[in-house]
Amino acid sequence: MNSINTHVKALALLFVFVIGLTMVQQPGVFAQTEDNSQQTASIFNPIANFLGFSGNNNTESTASTTSNTPSLTGTLSSFFGINTPTGQNDSSTTTAESVNTARMVLGGQTPILICVPSTVGAAEEVIVMWACRDEATSTEGDGFETDGETIGSVRVQPTEGTTYTVTCLNESTDTDDTAASCNVVVAEPALTITATPNAVPFGDTTVLAWSTTDTQSCTLTSDAHFGFKRNGTQGQITTPGITKDTTFTLTCESTSGLLVRTEVEVDAN
Repeated sequence: MNSINTHVKALALLFVFVIGLTMVQQPGVFAQTEDNSQQTASIFNPIANFLGFSGNNNTESTASTTSNTPSLTGTLSSFFGINTPTGQNDSSTTTAESVNTARMVLGGQTPILICVPSTVGAAEEVIVMWACRDEATSTEGDGFETDGETIGSVRVQPTEGTTYTVTCLNESTDTDDTAASCNVVVAEPALTITATPNAVPFGDTTVLAWSTTDTQSCTLTSDAHFGFKRNGTQGQITTPGITKDTTFTLTCESTSGLLVRTEVEVDAN
């Protein structure tokens, strides 16, 4: 589950960066008033707290926002393994380099649409985050509601594999609308384990066979044999001697990170 949390935080960082980039590229979209600055903070602070950063409720100027952009760029660039120039003192130069680096990572003016996580179990929620990076004035969502917002997030609960799409709409007839999609897989883990035979004379062995679907790791254990452990999402083994009624348990982690298990009992006659 730690790897999933890390993945979620990395994507949340990406989303924060996109919002910051949008503000740098389109300063006119975010008028520098106290109310709008507080509105911007209301977007950043919950995500910052989730990432473990200290939130800042103070109103900041455009210059401050611009000067902070390279550090965000550096963080994301390091995450993606992209080297960026350092030691630049000219704010216009660093801002331009930040935008260019972001375009290398994110690509053009295509909207950002992130589904977190991209694989879930039945009845689990997905957070869909989006941000338009052009002069769009409203949006439409396919599979979720955007309420026309050009930046936002919603929670959805898919029951099957789903593709979510956001379209950024432009009022100008000279500017094409832009769109982006993300896919969510709904994992349905299935575990099967058999013992052949499932009843043996005292001290005899049996053969265990197991198979799974939509799992990423499995462990087979026994309640009667100390230290007995086998790994693998599928397999077949001969057990140690059965001297009493024994339960063999197969525990797996699904591709969505959930733990599921099944078991088989072997009787000693």
